Amino acid sequence: MMVKYLSMFLVFFMMWQNVYAVEMVSKELVQPKDTFYDPTFDYSFFMGRVTDRDSKGHIFKIESQTKNTRLFRVGDKLEFLVNNSVVDERCKSYIRSVEKGHFVIYVPDIWPCWKKHDYFRRGTILRFFSSILLDRVKDASAHRLVLMKRKNDLFKQLNQVNHFLWSFEQKRISLAANYDKEILRLRRKKQEAVDDILITKEDKLKLQRKIVYYLDQIEKDLEFYRIEKKDQNLDRWYADNDLGLPVVKRPQGTVSTSADSTVSEVQNYRNRKKSSR
Repeated sequence: MMVKYLSMFLVFFMMWQNVYAVEMVSKELVQPKDTFYDPTFDYSFFMGRVTDRDSKGHIFKIESQTKNTRLFRVGDKLEFLVNNSVVDERCKSYIRSVEKGHFVIYVPDIWPCWKKHDYFRRGTILRFFSSILLDRVKDASAHRLVLMKRKNDLFKQLNQVNHFLWSFEQKRISLAANYDKEILRLRRKKQEAVDDILITKEDKLKLQRKIVYYLDQIEKDLEFYRIEKKDQNLDRWYADNDLGLPVVKRPQGTVSTSADSTVSEVQNYRNRKKSSR
């Protein structure tokens, strides 16, 4: 069984390696079709046909089958030869205007590439050479690549927007459900908090009664254990007078409490009290 599992694992591993190798080769060989620019092609060369000219032979309107001529700008320099001509010298010309499928050139002198005394006919095929056009094609290719990347980014953004719109109802329900859960959780938390504070209130009331009870007991104990400093010899007349007991009209003098006269003074005081009664 172990040998069987190992053999199956090796087969799957080899299949995965083959698939990975095919993917890597395909990534290396297949070039992305982005700008349609071919670096091996000479974009500086193109053909054109004369469709119109002025009477002096300086201004020509050229029809071209290539759409790259739309990249020309006014004042650009280009050279041309007359097709099937034995003259290899090129004529110089300058762009005057550009329109769809045509462009107009100004030729200072047609003689270098023509060298004939006969009429330069309309419909003549010209072979054009322009290094400016090659640079413009390269720039257009790079700009097209940037535009395609921007297009892909916009498509991705549009895909995200469409996905959101298509799943809007589901997202809305899910969002509302999440908030409902949060509301229920907060309500439970609120009820728990209210119950906790009510329980705390009951505990505080019980603690309040206990503290008040303990304070009363302490107050009684403080009253019981309070030490008074009062001279009984001076205060007795006022106490008897307040109680309505028969006492002399004025309080007596201070009773001496010395060791020699204590007994006699007390005896005299008792005798006076008895006689007053």
